[in-house]
Amino acid sequence: MRTVPERSPWAQLVVAVLLLVGGPWGALELAQASAPSSRLVQSLAPLAFAGILAGGLLLWMGMGMVWVAGRFLWRVARGRNPRPDVPRASKRLVPPGYRAFSVLGVAAGAVLGMLCAVLTDWTLAPALALWMGSGAAYGSALWGAAHQGYLPFPEPE
Repeated sequence: MRTVPERSPWAQLVVAVLLLVGGPWGALELAQASAPSSRLVQSLAPLAFAGILAGGLLLWMGMGMVWVAGRFLWRVARGRNPRPDVPRASKRLVPPGYRAFSVLGVAAGAVLGMLCAVLTDWTLAPALALWMGSGAAYGSALWGAAHQGYLPFPEPE
């Protein structure tokens, strides 16, 4: 598992709010510019970008737990000490699986690009390039925030 310096709760809050609000707002602006005649694209774009964040958090949590459990079982099977990773006091563990943000960004962008091509006068290639690029950019921003420890890992309680 990756360790990063402990981040301030205020910095994490600011980054989380910016990503939660900025992504869907940017998608709405892009939808209004690229598909002004399609209310469906304008309605689904912000929801899809919010879904990238929500789905990415769920996949990150699930993949992180599976990875940690698999690593534990692998160590037990090989006869090693199954000790957990314990960070130093100034460090925080970042479980793996946050690549899901990028994958979901590209997938959501592909769906929005196809909808834009079908419902407007855009052809498929430019619509896919525009929406997949914007989805990949948003997914990469989420990935980067998670990778650096600014997007907190969801803790199931």
